[in-house]
Amino acid sequence: MRILVLALFFVSLLSAKILIASFNVQNLFDDKTDGTEYADFKKGGKKNWNKEKYEKKIAAVSKDIKEINADVILLLEIENERVLKELASRTGYEYSVFSKGNDKAPVGLGYLSKRQILSVKEYAVPRVKTRPILQIKVREAGRELNLFGAHFPAMKNSLEKRLNAAKTMLRAVHGVKNAIILGDLNSNWDDKFLLKELKNDYTSIWQYKKGWNSYKSGGTIDHIMIKNDLARAVSADFWVYKTKSSDHNALIVQF
Repeated sequence: MRILVLALFFVSLLSAKILIASFNVQNLFDDKTDGTEYADFKKGGKKNWNKEKYEKKIAAVSKDIKEINADVILLLEIENERVLKELASRTGYEYSVFSKGNDKAPVGLGYLSKRQILSVKEYAVPRVKTRPILQIKVREAGRELNLFGAHFPAMKNSLEKRLNAAKTMLRAVHGVKNAIILGDLNSNWDDKFLLKELKNDYTSIWQYKKGWNSYKSGGTIDHIMIKNDLARAVSADFWVYKTKSSDHNALIVQF
């Protein structure tokens, strides 16, 4: 009996899967006015934002998150930690971490996780008012995975500012094993990709999902990239999940 139990245990380890997702939820502001919101979302703004609209939006985002059902999901354009924790409560996630780097920033980014978050580290982008790169570690099948979540400055910003964000990411992931880069990098997967220096070292979802878009109006500005040392060790499957609550689709990798 002991041998059978051990055999079943090791089979379960070998068959274990982790699903990691990235999802820009599109301006999820709460129903309180803090003064840091985008103009359209302030009291009296064009969106006429209120409690009813917040409840409708967070319910729709929660539904998408539950359907994605990731072990770890990076969420972008979240106003504050309160909103992230409300999402965690509605969707059944035990662990969460949030950052926007600057208390005056309108939105930040955060993770929801079913796996224990072993450590958290932020990388501020120098000389740019933007979200930090947010690194967390989780454990899967005996290895530690290093997730680097980011929301780079929008394309309307100068190339110098966008490159500062890219250089910060390059420094953050340098020499790190089992690294996964994910988030809205505001840069298409083409010859002008801001992280093109990593193309030979990372496996991208867009190598497998050609013809798909992450931004619903077109483009591949959202990304999931796994370092080749990890890609060689696992059999990864990639998906694009068509969301209902945002102008971005969610990206998913499972291995």
